[in-house]
Amino acid sequence: MTEEERTVGDVNEAVGEAVEGSAETGAQPTDGKGKSTVSFPYDHLASAIDVARVIRDEYGSKCLMDQLAGHYGAKTTSGSFRNKVTSARIFGLIEVTRKGIELTELGDRILVDRTSAQAKVDAFLNVPLYQKLYETFKGRTLPANKSGLESAILDAGVAPKQVATARWRFQSSAEVAGFFDHGKDRLVLPSLQPNEEPAPDQGESDDQGGGAADTGGLTDAKPSANLRSVTLRSGGTVTLGLSVDLFSLDETDQAFVLDLVKKVREYGAQKALPSASPESPDESVQVVGLENNAT
Repeated sequence: MTEEERTVGDVNEAVGEAVEGSAETGAQPTDGKGKSTVSFPYDHLASAIDVARVIRDEYGSKCLMDQLAGHYGAKTTSGSFRNKVTSARIFGLIEVTRKGIELTELGDRILVDRTSAQAKVDAFLNVPLYQKLYETFKGRTLPANKSGLESAILDAGVAPKQVATARWRFQSSAEVAGFFDHGKDRLVLPSLQPNEEPAPDQGESDDQGGGAADTGGLTDAKPSANLRSVTLRSGGTVTLGLSVDLFSLDETDQAFVLDLVKKVREYGAQKALPSASPESPDESVQVVGLENNAT
């Protein structure tokens, strides 16, 4: 190990130990008179998400402590920088080791559009103080004034001198996580809707124990999926399955998909179909599936 590598390791270890110790209590001690006994972050959820985004966008999935400090123009030993890193750790978005800082699975999910909403809820409830307050006020309104809320935070185990900071961070984080969507007077677990439909299962046969009627029209191969089948007069069927987000496609792909849909519709609407080919009277079923994996 070179002297430079040894120095970097020492810096990461020193800051990592400081962060690890403070992560247990939200950057404050836990024993003795007037000390907090419940963990909470000194920075809000939006700041923690920014830390995760910087690590992902600039370094992939992990970086050294001094690299992250450099991005924020801070020293690794500064209190504000340690609070920022500690907060991201309390929310569960990063892990801190001797080798540096690494994104967690939750940190990855919170940066992906289709999973970010649920990940924000998970991160918010990762904080012991916030979990306590959510359980305390579930189904109830929050205190009408800040002094009432601060009293509840004090009862939850936060030291008197830290109550105002804890309240401010709690309210801003709850808003980012969606717990104030129904008003700031109550904590309501966000109603999360899936952002993408499951792809149709094309492994199942559309013909359950009998030949398809030769209607020459469009039929629903599976009513619950975006599938359409057209029965060929010469025998067999063609099934078109769509699992795409047209808004995310470029113009060329949009035109291709829409042209396929148009052809299937037009073929099914034809009154007079081409005569059967004597050489291939029993064509097998053909399945065409389109999938778009863009997030």
